[in-house]
Amino acid sequence: MAGFSGSTMEKPDSLMAYRPAACLPEPGCPRVEVLPLPGLARVQQSLCVRQWLQEAYPQYRLDETARPYRLCDAAGQALAGVSFSYMAGWAVLAIAGGADVGLDICEVLPVPDALAVATLYLSASAVRQIRAAANPAQVFAQEWVRFEAALKCQGQGIAEGAGEAVNAAGLHWHPFFTAGSAIGVLVTRPF
Repeated sequence: MAGFSGSTMEKPDSLMAYRPAACLPEPGCPRVEVLPLPGLARVQQSLCVRQWLQEAYPQYRLDETARPYRLCDAAGQALAGVSFSYMAGWAVLAIAGGADVGLDICEVLPVPDALAVATLYLSASAVRQIRAAANPAQVFAQEWVRFEAALKCQGQGIAEGAGEAVNAAGLHWHPFFTAGSAIGVLVTRPF
């Protein structure tokens, strides 16, 4: 993944220590940025991600009035999809030229009542995979990030019974990625 080098940042105003090119990613080649934000609360992380986007792409604006999020030009034309995900001390964002994007990351940990949670939210096939898994925490994490990424890409929120969203037509799934004990996934859908 592209992103910052180094393991810590001294303060949020040093976000542009790594400055990306201001051009948007080509269609079909989403860009993932990992921002280390140790010691910040989630709302502060969210503000830092928005600051990073503003500094990295000053000629565009983030349209948060509609779901999914998009970067737009001055005329309001959507040019790229944007998605964020947060984990203790980290923010990850994805930008996809000409496509909506959904990104999610989570730490692989045992989840109390994972099967009950999966039954409420995930697809029937995901529940079967978790039940049959030698490492249910790993499979639950994979299925959960797929679920959240699909919902984000389609501009939907988490809801009971929405698990089939991962099977929606037109979604392009990118390979799972891992970082330490975390797992993540990215999905895109052309505008």
